[in-house]
Amino acid sequence: MSTKKIVSLQEKIQKIEAASSLEELLPMYRPKVNGDTYYFVSYSHKDFREVYKDILLFQEEGISVWYDGGIIPGKSWAEVADLMMTRYSCKGIIFYLSRNSLNSSAVIDEINFAKNSGKDFVPIFLGIKDTNEFKTVIAGTPHSQKQKEFLLSVFNENVIFIPYESNLEVKLLQIKKIKSTPLFEYDPQYRMRNAYMDHPGYAISNIKDRYIKSVTIPQFVYNVQTNKKDEIIAIGTTAFSACQMLERVILPFSIAYIGEYAFANCKKLRSIALPNVRALGDGSFWGCSDLEEIYCPEIEQGYIGTSVFENCTNLRIATFCNTNSLGRAILFHNVPFGAFRNCHHLISVDYCWSSVDGYAFENCFHLNEISIYPQYIGYSAFKNCKSLKKVSLCTQLERIDGYAFYNCMSLQNIIFEGTVAEWAAIPKGIDWAYNVPATKVICCNGESPLN
Repeated sequence: MSTKKIVSLQEKIQKIEAASSLEELLPMYRPKVNGDTYYFVSYSHKDFREVYKDILLFQEEGISVWYDGGIIPGKSWAEVADLMMTRYSCKGIIFYLSRNSLNSSAVIDEINFAKNSGKDFVPIFLGIKDTNEFKTVIAGTPHSQKQKEFLLSVFNENVIFIPYESNLEVKLLQIKKIKSTPLFEYDPQYRMRNAYMDHPGYAISNIKDRYIKSVTIPQFVYNVQTNKKDEIIAIGTTAFSACQMLERVILPFSIAYIGEYAFANCKKLRSIALPNVRALGDGSFWGCSDLEEIYCPEIEQGYIGTSVFENCTNLRIATFCNTNSLGRAILFHNVPFGAFRNCHHLISVDYCWSSVDGYAFENCFHLNEISIYPQYIGYSAFKNCKSLKKVSLCTQLERIDGYAFYNCMSLQNIIFEGTVAEWAAIPKGIDWAYNVPATKVICCNGESPLN
């Protein structure tokens, strides 16, 4: 180390030792996170001088650390600690265990966050000479007996404790031994609940960093039992459902199944390509309010679950076969219950056969034209589609349930491919065309009243 750098380091240490309060140091010692990973530092403010000297030395050695000097305005410390510990980029936690920190109620929360995150940790004794004194200190804390037992279970005989007085190399050695936790958890026997997936396969079952913004799913996972790579073919049930910061997902071509509520409530997710997906489970993208585009060309002979895009209020482009037409969803099987409910910005839909289940397009305010060929149209299927102007129906239609086109206040043209007599024979539910301006249905051999 150069003489100039040593002098600079000594001056910084002297400033830390001379500081009368933590607030004096915060402007100069904000966290410096370089690269993709960092270590979280848990400590008591009463020990700031000792801890900040270590932090300074770590940073001089290129070790990125994060501590409460980087607290986010408007967030409570518990929220910030939970967020920063559970992020995938947090490699591990350094606990400074002193009488001050162990007497604090916050230490219980931070140790809980660390344990739940699955991160490795390094405990450094500060003012405690050995494990026996450590146990004595815990016994004298104001915590409940259950909390004391929790502390002892976490920091047990299997944990390597480092005295604060140890030299820097000893501390760095233990810190660098921390292994990064895997980002994903896997289920090797995953099956979709709808029985479309008739064989078990590897699936992403959980993501450990719920604050992640962008993620690339791997195509393979190493199977320790068979000593080989297995292909990942599914995103499991609720795997990403808590990721409210998630904006971008890249899937490999091997993914064929998206499980129930896999991406539900990923409110910042804008687009996702599903190039080889054949099944979308119930509520797969429920509540993805920023989602604008879905590309899923292989789904046409597969399966779409109920409420799959419900409350995707900004969805504009939904491509379900080989077409890139703006705002068009082209489907080749039934539209299930609530599938596009509250998709306010979906523009038009071409539908080829089977059925439109209840509430399938309710509150699709910008839907303006559809050509559908279903056997039936379910209860409130197109309710409040206020921009819908024209509907074309085929002779396979067997019934229209109540409120199917309720309050479609722009619907002026209803075209039926069959005869007037065939139209009259189709059962129609209560108020199926309430507040619809059209007064007649155009049939192949003339016009017929709506009912």
